[in-house]
Amino acid sequence: MENYETEKIEKTVLEMFSQRGYKNTRKENNCILAEYKSEENGKDQTVCLFLTIIEQFKIDNFKNYIALLNKKEIKHGIVLYKKITAFTKTAVHNTSSLKILLETFQYTKLLYNITKHYLVPKHIRLSRQDAINFKKKHGTKIPKMISEDPVVKFYAFKKGDVIEIHRSDEVTYRIIK
Repeated sequence: MENYETEKIEKTVLEMFSQRGYKNTRKENNCILAEYKSEENGKDQTVCLFLTIIEQFKIDNFKNYIALLNKKEIKHGIVLYKKITAFTKTAVHNTSSLKILLETFQYTKLLYNITKHYLVPKHIRLSRQDAINFKKKHGTKIPKMISEDPVVKFYAFKKGDVIEIHRSDEVTYRIIK
């Protein structure tokens, strides 16, 4: 990978972490680490983004990253890849049983900050209580956003989150599916 690509990715990751509300961002070895408050238990959590780009992200790579996160006692990791196997993609989606959150990004998706594009409106996750109130009032029959949507991945929105979208002339809502 070219040096300018590495610099672009690092810049985008720092912006992404800032936009997610992560704090104390720092680079250690070949990782970018940051801290945030867990929504589940309110405790401080660490996220580790591995800057090594995996050519073909296979199940062996997956197992190695899970072991590395466990060794570091980190429960949230982000891996960059060029290609990913279908089996590995399934394994990544099933990490909840391991009590580890593993996000994956094709490295080209982090060469630029998608939220800075003029066609991408502002997206805001409603608080847990506001989302509950919204669902009580409007139900869940509002339009959906899929979890693979680039903006959903960028902000790490989760299934069931209610997102407020601010366009120039209106405010709309979506539920993450």
